[in-house]
Amino acid sequence: MPPSTEQKRSLEALVQRFEQNQTRLLPYLTDRGLADAAERFRLGYVEPADDVDRRYWHRMAIPYLTPTGPVQIRYRCVTEHDCKERGCAKYLGDKGVEITLYNAGTLLDARGPVVLCEGELDAVAVETIAGLPAVGIPGAQAWKRHPYWARCFVGLDLILFADGDAAGDDLAATVAADLPELKIVRAPEGHDANSVLAADPADFRRRLGQ
Repeated sequence: MPPSTEQKRSLEALVQRFEQNQTRLLPYLTDRGLADAAERFRLGYVEPADDVDRRYWHRMAIPYLTPTGPVQIRYRCVTEHDCKERGCAKYLGDKGVEITLYNAGTLLDARGPVVLCEGELDAVAVETIAGLPAVGIPGAQAWKRHPYWARCFVGLDLILFADGDAAGDDLAATVAADLPELKIVRAPEGHDANSVLAADPADFRRRLGQ
């Protein structure tokens, strides 16, 4: 169920609050070639506060923006460690809020190829560095739970830039089963769209065939 008008107002207030701390994100974003992305995508940083869930402290706040306001916020770990090794959840979200496609609004006026990738920051990187419309998919299992998502992409020129790991292969196979016209490009082992773009934007475009 989409958030109510009142819930959107509450989310907007949180987005504005976290945006005030954007400078705390700059080292993290700069390392990934995304220094210019914070303002455009309204990324924020969660400072400790009594009225904010402790699980979100010191994380990046990534709002899911729509023309009528934010519909949810996801919180990404920005600590320099291996989340899997530390048992740290890379992404967190409010309980009971169903995760959806990220940056889907870009499809409203997309021109040329649309890049699908796994996760919010990869979509942010593709739009910010490559200048191409991009949508973040929250993994193969989420796609399987939402078969209607495929309808959002009918008639578009689609490229899926898959992460260079088993999860990337799984996402590519899952999405291609519903969108057979999809072109699949795989990142080098251990890389994703953001890391390839940060290293060499021209190489990323070559991989896409642009």
